[in-house]
Amino acid sequence: MDMSIDDAVLMLDKMEESIEYALLLDVFPVAREAIAREVYDTVYDYEAAPVFMASRRFPNGGISGEKSIDGDAVGRQLTITDRAGLQNLWSNTWSADVTTIVQEGSKQFNQPYPRPFLNEAIQRAIQYGEIDNALKLGLKKQGINVD
Repeated sequence: MDMSIDDAVLMLDKMEESIEYALLLDVFPVAREAIAREVYDTVYDYEAAPVFMASRRFPNGGISGEKSIDGDAVGRQLTITDRAGLQNLWSNTWSADVTTIVQEGSKQFNQPYPRPFLNEAIQRAIQYGEIDNALKLGLKKQGINVD
């Protein structure tokens, strides 16, 4: 079967689109779960004041919450951002970048030492094959076998 240049370009475009969908719909949820695990292991490994435990340490709260971790796929790149802010317990509003505070440490916010978790979570998920498996599954769902 001969393939024209136009056919090859069209096929590559479709492949790029399939990769983008797989990254966003299949890889991102796996990465978000890996981040949540790392947060609980690395960040929430100590007792905090009860008011902070109650407001931060539940599935949709703080830096591990589903609403806090965003993903965007463009082409063959998945970008993950943790957008959690500090909660003002009196007005129930959010401010500051809690991810940076936790990752780098901040004496101003009673975070005396860095507790990095984003890159560590993704590297661990890559090391254990979670990311590869999610990408393969996502592509397979679209009819692309990469084994």
